Amino acid sequence: MIKLKDKKISSNILMLFFIIASSCLEFSYASITSLAPSTVETPIDVCFGKEDAPLTIVEYSALNCPHCAHFHTTVFPKLKKKYIDTGQVKLIFRHFPIDHKAFTAALVIASIPQDRRINFLTEIVQTQDNYFGKDSDLKLSQ
Repeated sequence: MIKLKDKKISSNILMLFFIIASSCLEFSYASITSLAPSTVETPIDVCFGKEDAPLTIVEYSALNCPHCAHFHTTVFPKLKKKYIDTGQVKLIFRHFPIDHKAFTAALVIASIPQDRRINFLTEIVQTQDNYFGKDSDLKLSQ
C-alpha cells in the first residue's frame, strides 16, 4: 500500500519529469527553427523579384544538377510569370555545389556584377551540357 508521503514524492517526481520533458521539447523546437534557411540575402546569392515581396522562397541548387536544371527550365518560368513578376514572391537562389564543377560555376557567378548574375545563371542551367562537359572549367572562365 502506498502511503501519503510516497504519493507526494511520486507526484513531485512526475511533475519534475514533465518540466524536464517540456524543456527538452522547447529546446528541440528552438533548434529546429534556428536551422530554417535565412531569408537574408548573402553577397553570392542570386535574387529574383522585388525586395519587399511578401513571400520569400530560398532555393538551394547546384548549377550542374539535372533535377535543378529541370526545375529552372520547366517550373521556374511559370513561377516567375505568375508570382515573381507580379511582386508576390522573391526567390533567393542559393548555391549548393555538389562537386568541384558546380563550385567553380558558383564562384564564377559570385564574381560577376549582380545585374549580370541572373542572365548568366539562367544560361548555365539551361545549357548545362555546354558548361559541364570535359573542359568545363575552361568554358566557365571565358
